[in-house]
Amino acid sequence: MDFQANSNARREQHSTLTVVTPGDFDRWSQAVRQQMLDCLRKRSERSTPRTQSDRP
Repeated sequence: MDFQANSNARREQHSTLTVVTPGDFDRWSQAVRQQMLDCLRKRSERSTPRTQSDRP
């Protein structure tokens, strides 16, 4: 009984902290993936022209 009350209280705390719907999570993961891809693209763009321009 105490355990049940504990789990319920914890769940209520969780829901008040982060109210995330599956759609929000999908949007968030997409944004994170886009940021990672942009970072990788910028890094590769930064590294490739430098090596090409350094070459005589």
